[in-house]
Amino acid sequence: MIFYTINGINLGIACYLPNNLDDLKNNLYPCIGLRSQDASVEANFGRKKFKYLTMTNNDIGKELWEACWINSKTFDQYAELKNKSNETLALISRGKAYLIIGKYKEAYAALTELLEIESENNMALKYRGEVNYIMEKYKESISDLENLLKIKPDDAWAKEACKLVEGL
Repeated sequence: MIFYTINGINLGIACYLPNNLDDLKNNLYPCIGLRSQDASVEANFGRKKFKYLTMTNNDIGKELWEACWINSKTFDQYAELKNKSNETLALISRGKAYLIIGKYKEAYAALTELLEIESENNMALKYRGEVNYIMEKYKESISDLENLLKIKPDDAWAKEACKLVEGL
């Protein structure tokens, strides 16, 4: 899967790569195009810590990470098992994993359910704000981000995300 971010904010999935990457070996090249003479791009190929931290094994857990990449049916079954043992952990894990695999409506539903249980869950507000942005629900995205900033006024990611969304 290929997706893009701006200052750590997910812009959505650009495309999915075939399962057999051997077909693409030596035929896949990065390319960046700019529309402005004054624009600049900074690329990170792993030498620095990434700003976008949703997709890490430590963040969502190895088993869930593997489950969401095997296929969405396996992930759905895993999420249901998690749901029975710890509802809030299951909902945040489900919401983040659905975000990762591009199932934005499902991510939104899981994160909304979690916010009905814990209205000030900063992770749920962050990820739902991101999902709303990707689904072009900008007012809802700003609302989630503003609620996140009420809880964490110094959250640099949320401040940057608000600027990005308000600029649309």
